Amino acid sequence: MHHYGITMLYYDITIIQYNFKMLYYDINMFHYDITMLHYDINMHYHNVT
Repeated sequence: MHHYGITMLYYDITIIQYNFKMLYYDINMFHYDITMLHYDINMHYHNVT
């Protein structure tokens, strides 16, 4: 039973690490989207003027 508790704890830590990696990935993608949007707006602005 004690061994089972440690296994579950290890499993929980693995899930948490995975969630943080996914969150980090989402933040990077969001940052990339904003950068691209900013770039598109600049290009559009320069083309109009």
